Order: sequence, then structure tokens, then C-alpha cells
Amino acid sequence: MSSGSRLALGLVLTLGACAPLGLYRPGDANTPEVLDVVLREGHVDVFPGLVARGKVELDIVNEGTLEHGIHVVGPGVDEQSDELIVPGQHSRLILRLTPGTYVLTCPDGDHAARGMRTTLSVTDSTGSFRR
Repeated sequence: MSSGSRLALGLVLTLGACAPLGLYRPGDANTPEVLDVVLREGHVDVFPGLVARGKVELDIVNEGTLEHGIHVVGPGVDEQSDELIVPGQHSRLILRLTPGTYVLTCPDGDHAARGMRTTLSVTDSTGSFRR
């Protein structure tokens, strides 16, 4: 195998190995970044936790045993899901985010105070790796 072929193969393998680490090639600026949001009693998990500014689509799933929702607060944003999400169900929320830190909580009762909160960081760099 030539050194050029080995370099190309190494690059493909390296980029392929980045996906499990949450690193992906940049997407199209007009296509929303899809973030996985998992709701469970005592937890809100968002992946990836760092995205570039622009349109994002929250793909929300309730893996808990109680109804939950999502409330997003940050620079210029104060949005929440229209209805509570029953266990096992999905919901989607599309937002346009600017650089800064956003807090995602469950707005139902005292769920946020019981740990159902997390943060999402949005960077100004559109050239960062995206999913």
C-alpha cells in the first residue's frame, strides 16, 4: 500500500472514530442541528452539549415513569414544550440559538428543583464539529 493510500485510510478511520466521541463533520447552515434530549426522573440529558449557533431541533424523549416537559431559557430564548410528554413518547422543539449558555429544565412541578436541569453551550463558531 502506498503512503498516500495509508494516509487516506488513516484519515477515514480517524474521522470515523470521532463519531463515538460526539465529533461530527459540520452540517449545512440551513439544516437544523438535531440534539437528543432525554428526560428521566432527576435528570435531563442533552447530546451533544456544545453546538454552533443557528437552528436546532430538540428531539425529546421521556424515558421516565412520570410525565415531563422541556423548558429552554437562554440569550433571547424562553420556550417550552406545548404539552407534557408521557413516558415513552417523543416530542420536537425547533429553536434558533445565539452564542451563550442555555438552561434546559422540566417545567412540571418541582422537577427542576429535584435535578431535572442541564445546560447547553452554543458557540459562535459554525466550523466546529457538528452531528
